[in-house]
Formats: sequence, C-alpha cells, structure tokens
Amino acid sequence: MSVVPTDPTAQTLRLPDGRSLGFADYGTPTGVPMLFLHGQPGSRLIGALMDGAAREVGVRLIAVDRPGIGLSDSVGERTHSQFAGDLSGALEVLGLGPTPIVAWSAGGAYALAWAAARPELVPAVGVLGGVGPGGALDGAWSALKNRLGVPTGVLKMPAEAWSVTLSRTWLKTRSAAGERVELATDVAPILARGFREGVRQGTAAARLETRLLGGDWDFDPATVRVPVWLWHGKDDALVPWSQTRELAARIPDARSTLIPGEGHVSLLVNHGAEILTTMLRV
Repeated sequence: MSVVPTDPTAQTLRLPDGRSLGFADYGTPTGVPMLFLHGQPGSRLIGALMDGAAREVGVRLIAVDRPGIGLSDSVGERTHSQFAGDLSGALEVLGLGPTPIVAWSAGGAYALAWAAARPELVPAVGVLGGVGPGGALDGAWSALKNRLGVPTGVLKMPAEAWSVTLSRTWLKTRSAAGERVELATDVAPILARGFREGVRQGTAAARLETRLLGGDWDFDPATVRVPVWLWHGKDDALVPWSQTRELAARIPDARSTLIPGEGHVSLLVNHGAEILTTMLRV
C-alpha cells in the first residue's frame, strides 16, 4: 500500500486490494484532516469549491474520487456501502485515525453508508444539499434525477461540451443571493472541470451513479449512530428541502439546518467555513 506523490489535486493511493483511488488535497496541508465527497455528476476536483474555507479554518480537505471516476479504478457495478471499504482503506494508507467527512448532494449517501459500516472511523458526518433514498419521496424522483443526474442525451456529447453544458444548467438554478459570489469566485469553471474529470474514463460510472441516484439504499439510515449535520439552501432548485427533512427524521442523531437565500452550489461557497468549523467541534 502506498501513496503516489504528484500534483496535490491529482494524487492516487493504492488500496489494500490493489486498486488506485484518486484524491485531491485542498485547504491547509498541515491542518485537521477531513474527507470530502463530490456529488453526481462530479469528481474530487469539486472540492475546490471549499478550498478557501478549508484554508480559513485550518482544515486539510481530502476530496476523493469514487470508483470509475477521475483517477479511481473502476469496479464495475457497486453500491453505496461497497464504497465504505475504499474510504476505510484510504485512511489506513494515509496514516489517519478517525476522520470526519463532508459530502455534497448525492455524495451524502456514500458518507452515511461509511458511517453506518464503520462508526469507529467516522466521528461525524456533514451532508450539504443531500439526496435521500428514492423510496422516501416516490413521485419527485423523475424530475430530481433529470435535474441532478446525467441524462442519456447529454452523456453522448464529448466530455468538454458535456461538462460546460451541465455546469451552465446547474448555475441557471442558483439563487439571486448566491449568484454574485459564484460569479466572483469563478464557480462555473470549477464545476466544469469537476464534471469533465468525472468522465475522463468514459461515462460508465456516471451512468451507474445516475441509476443509484434516487434508488433505494443498500443500508438503513436509521443504523447511522454517529452525529450527523445536514445543511440545505432554502433556494435550492436542484434538490428540495424535503429531502434533507425526511433524511434527518430517519437518522437518530441528526441536526438539520435550512439556510435562507442559498442554492445548491452557493451553500458550499458562502457557508463553507461555518460548516467546516461545526465539523471541527466534534
């Protein structure tokens, strides 16, 4: 098991089973370690949205690619819980003890699955604009998957065109309050790079994650026994607040916060430092 040294945003480590796992370091290199999981679509490069916040509060934010995405080797079909082993293996290789995790959007399910499987390694979970199990809100899933996921027609585009098109679509849904900050901090290019990196190996993993998005989870959120914080922007036009509210009701030790004037993306940009500081208090 080893870490392959390279550019801080394009690193790989060798998992116990021999596969490569891609990751990026953001924030303060010597800061308190915290894991970050991207949504769908996306990749480790989405962690750049919280780079400034992580530097501000002294966090080493380790953003991870899921299998078949970015620099991580594919495993073919997989579930939320199967990725938990990769996160545990990453801590071992990096020489880290129990480490809190922050996850955006569809990444929340993977973070919670890890907490359910290995609570001794996860002091706390933070979920931002989270997507809950599909069974919770039956009728809303078709529309939600079309907004958040990767439609088949879009996946047929070249990666460059796909990433730009999707990032523009996402930012059209932003709130007026979030728009100024997103334009000032070049959020659109960050999203485009993150989306493009997500399909550098092709679209198979993106198709799989879209199928998982809104499907029934292979674990019960009620089995998550570690502290969980859930934040949601009131003006989020991509994922409804009801998703976070329903998810919080199913997790024993959950705290949910609805933030006025923020959308799906601006939540990370405008409240990143506040969110990471809360996670550091665990």
